[in-house]
Amino acid sequence: MVKRRQPGCARQQGGFSAILMIALIVLVAGMLSYAVTVTSAAHDGIARELASSRVTQAAQSGLQWGQFRVRPGVAPACAASRNITVPYSSGNIAVTVTCAVSGPYTEGAATVSRYQFTATACRPAAGGACPNAAGGSDYAEAQVSGTSER
Repeated sequence: MVKRRQPGCARQQGGFSAILMIALIVLVAGMLSYAVTVTSAAHDGIARELASSRVTQAAQSGLQWGQFRVRPGVAPACAASRNITVPYSSGNIAVTVTCAVSGPYTEGAATVSRYQFTATACRPAAGGACPNAAGGSDYAEAQVSGTSER
């Protein structure tokens, strides 16, 4: 027995809205995944810039510390290498300060010596000394140098 459709009676379609909903859900999930990836990459970049800025400031502090030790009016203290720690709210940063003295030289009536300082700051440090050869994905290092005469 064959069923015949009656004129004016529309045939129902099923399943099309379900396919559309699945496609929409997949599209929204892909967009959310992309947004999370972009946000994570931006956060990682900002964290690296902040770590770089902190170790640069710590290296500058180490350089100033070394230059302070050979200031006029005190006996100069120029250690070949010295490890110091610069405290930060997010944790300490290790700084290795090296000093090399040359001279004395005669400049007019004065006798002076030249002190060459190099300060290397890193985080994380290897046993409190920089640089850290092991490094790592979150490793940051900066080096500054300067000269003082006395």
